[in-house]
Amino acid sequence: MDNMKISAILYSIVAIIFILCAATGGSPAFYGVAAAFIALAAASYPKKDKKDCEQTGIPAISYKDEPSLSNMRVIIFIGGLYAGGVRGLTKTLRNFHLRDNQKLILVTVGLANPNEQENRDNIRVSLQKQLSPEVFYKIKFFHLRGRIDYNKLTFVYSMMMKLRYHSLRKKPLETLTSEDRTFINTYGKQASFIDFNALKPIIKEIYLPVERVP
Repeated sequence: MDNMKISAILYSIVAIIFILCAATGGSPAFYGVAAAFIALAAASYPKKDKKDCEQTGIPAISYKDEPSLSNMRVIIFIGGLYAGGVRGLTKTLRNFHLRDNQKLILVTVGLANPNEQENRDNIRVSLQKQLSPEVFYKIKFFHLRGRIDYNKLTFVYSMMMKLRYHSLRKKPLETLTSEDRTFINTYGKQASFIDFNALKPIIKEIYLPVERVP
């Protein structure tokens, strides 16, 4: 794969991450994203966004548009972590069956450090509640860190965060999870944990052959 193609893919995914991180839109911006997007990469994808396809080959489509995934070879779902899991994931993959020649890459974006096993385990537990076993065990998972800006939260979400903060402050320190401590330390502040080097394994995975799971 030549450097130009690598750069195009990198900038495509970076652009998607930027859009997600910048789009606060009244949702919990502390998780780095305001909406989940699907990046569809395949030779047979519908070319309804010709300009985007020419520049990157990976168009970004909102899960709200309910895109058809049946003809896609590689599906990249990038979504923000919420208390109940990844936003838009259940709706997008409802009744979806991953074929042998398809690859589904799920990228979560949150505040907690995914390099800590405790945090990864908590994310996987949430995802298992959203996905069927058939799909869950065939997905390639990646976990990124986002950013937070409390000044951009709506009143409703500000109150939700405030309630959670005061609830956690009442708990004994030894009972707090790593995610809880990150939440407390960043509460009311602007914080960014975005590391674009974390995108490299995702880019590599796009071009790896599909592994068949028994």
